[in-house]
Order: sequence, then C-alpha cells, then structure tokens
Amino acid sequence: MKYERIGDFKISWTLSIILNLVAGLVFISGFFLFFYLYMSYSDDHFCDRLLENSNIWISYGLVFIQVIMHEYSHAIGYKLCGGRVAYGIKWLCPYCREVSGLHYSSKGFAITLVLPLITGTVIGILAIMFFSQFLYYTITCMLVNISGAAGDITMLIYILLKAKNNYFIRDETYGFSIHKRVLA
Repeated sequence: MKYERIGDFKISWTLSIILNLVAGLVFISGFFLFFYLYMSYSDDHFCDRLLENSNIWISYGLVFIQVIMHEYSHAIGYKLCGGRVAYGIKWLCPYCREVSGLHYSSKGFAITLVLPLITGTVIGILAIMFFSQFLYYTITCMLVNISGAAGDITMLIYILLKAKNNYFIRDETYGFSIHKRVLA
C-alpha cells in the first residue's frame, strides 16, 4: 500500500517551551481551583491538614509514576494497533513514540493521543471513590496527567483540523506526518 505525505506536525524547541508553559498554567490553575472549591464547600480545613501531613517526596514520586503511566497508556494504544514503541525525553517532554513506521487511521491515532487522559481520569475517580483520604495526592496526579497532555491535545486539535477520516498518521521523530492512501 502506498501513501502520499500531505502534511507534517513538527515539535520544536519553541513549541516545547510553549507547551510546558501551558502545562504549568493548567496545573497551577487547576490546583488553585481545587483548593478554592474545597475550601468553599467543605467544613474541613484541608489546607491546614495538607501542610501538616503531606510529604513532598511522596508527591514527587507519584508525579514520576503518573508520567510513566501516561506514556505507557500511549504505548497501549500503539500496541493495540500492532506498533512497537520507544520511550525518551526530548526538549523537556517525555514521550512514547511508535517506531515500526505504521500508518494509523486518524481516529486510531486520535484515540492513542487521548488514551492517557481517559485512563488517568478513570483511575483518579476510582482512587477518589475508594481512597478519599489521599484526595490531595490523587488530585495532584490527575492535574499532572491533564497538564502533561498539553502536547497530546495540541496534536489532537491539529489532526481534527487537518486530517480527514480517510487520512493516515505516521509517528515521526519530529512529531508526525499526515498521509493519504494512493492507488498504485
């Protein structure tokens, strides 16, 4: 099967900085919103307990685990479509990249992009339901997952705007390329 390249999405140093700034803003905004809502609708003095009982090293460890789970969720999406993956960090961004050169349908690639948001949210909600005493840590992990998906959401928006249903996406070292199938 032959494919014709019709577009590219390239991640650069500048885009990486912008995405990290957006991720930081999303995290900080979400964190303050959580505290505001919690303090507004609860009699609990959560902030006092948080400062007394939280452990910054536990938070760092959970954030590290969250990043690994986020990238592994991408790997599950790739592997379900028959791909092979590699992991790394480029321009301050951890990544999971498909390395077998497969061409994914636009929908399949979009699902792979949002899979960490879905799995992270579901796991977070289950953690809140069954382990509410760890609300602070769970919310922190969920916010890290959401803010860490800034690049995924940016790529998803690009695909939704540029790629038609019959287009295919190929993961590249610089981002991804968009292709259409051509008759040989």
